[in-house]
Amino acid sequence: MAVFIGIDLGLDGAIARLEHRGVADIEDMPTFAHSGKGMVKRSVAPVELLAALRRMVQPGEKATAIVEEVHTFPGRVNSPQSNGSLMETKGCVRAVLALAGIETVWVDPQAWKAMYGLGSSKDASLAIARSLYPDVQHLLKRQKDHNRGEALLLAHWGLRKLA
Repeated sequence: MAVFIGIDLGLDGAIARLEHRGVADIEDMPTFAHSGKGMVKRSVAPVELLAALRRMVQPGEKATAIVEEVHTFPGRVNSPQSNGSLMETKGCVRAVLALAGIETVWVDPQAWKAMYGLGSSKDASLAIARSLYPDVQHLLKRQKDHNRGEALLLAHWGLRKLA
């Protein structure tokens, strides 16, 4: 049985486990707070991320992680601190997936969103995730759950494109 782990990168991101029977689990990206007054207030918690992945993928089980390929946009949208934080998050997730032995497919946002006819609307992503998986609407009820919805849509993309 194919298992897909969708990962919406970011400090407010999420992780979703999807299999042919449906959604098995959705969790928010684990983070920890920084002390001090720096611009970057949080980072991904690698030990907790590994623990979440171990809960989602049992020993000996084959899984593929579908992770949104993020890029920085220097001088246009994000500050250098934001770009640095994003790349730190990407590197942390890449390392934890490698340590967990989970095959990883990085997919550009345009590629996976095209399957759903999505642009940049977080509301639309959440609505599609709710319609595809009504059994987990209780995990997608808040507006801020759009990251969970996108993690679920990434896993669904893997199920449809790679299974």
